[in-house]
Amino acid sequence: MSTKTLTIYFEGNELQALDDQTIAEALLAHGITEFGTNHKGDPRGPFCLMGLCGQCVVTIDDRINVKACSCQITPGMNIYRQDDGKLSERK
Repeated sequence: MSTKTLTIYFEGNELQALDDQTIAEALLAHGITEFGTNHKGDPRGPFCLMGLCGQCVVTIDDRINVKACSCQITPGMNIYRQDDGKLSERK
């Protein structure tokens, strides 16, 4: 288990996370469970946590459809909710 913390950003908000965490682990540790919406507008988030279902996809900078459960965090990473497979609008 790591003790080194990194700064990441979710929807523009600064978060601290352990350097050995996946994006999903880091967001869940902060109580964030909604990673976007499906085609019906319903909230979606981590389900299988094995990279199989695709329910945890997020946008990292300009990369869409990144599986949060299988992508390690990196310092300064900008993470956005992803709605219906489209690039999230940034405010």
